[in-house]
Amino acid sequence: MKRHEALIPLSRQHHQLLLAGQLLKKDAPPYKGLPTEPKGKAAYLQQVFEGLWKLHTQAEEVVLVPFLKGVDQEVDRLLEELVDEHQQIQELYDSIDFENPAVNTMHALGELMVLHIRKEERQLFQRVQEVFGEKLRELDLGID
Repeated sequence: MKRHEALIPLSRQHHQLLLAGQLLKKDAPPYKGLPTEPKGKAAYLQQVFEGLWKLHTQAEEVVLVPFLKGVDQEVDRLLEELVDEHQQIQELYDSIDFENPAVNTMHALGELMVLHIRKEERQLFQRVQEVFGEKLRELDLGID
């Protein structure tokens, strides 16, 4: 299913966040122009989190969740799971020592980020488009 135009800004951000999540995994292939050593990966992660992740989760939790909540039980269940995952991801991020990053913690964070983003794209957004249809035109995320 083609992504509704109202959700495209979040999907674009998901692409960038997915790349960050993949980069954190132990078995990550080298990505052109991105770090390969744990400390470099941690610095890249810090940059992504302080910029994109904060803006992204704010748009989802402050705008998207209230817009979607209370219309469909499956959407509500997914929203609850995804907000919980935001917290888990933030807690893992907060546990990282950026001067001496633990590879296992970064790997766990990367895996959780990838699973989370795929759930939003493959489950939540698909269901939202089915349930809300053109009502999504009323959604203004405040991001491009």
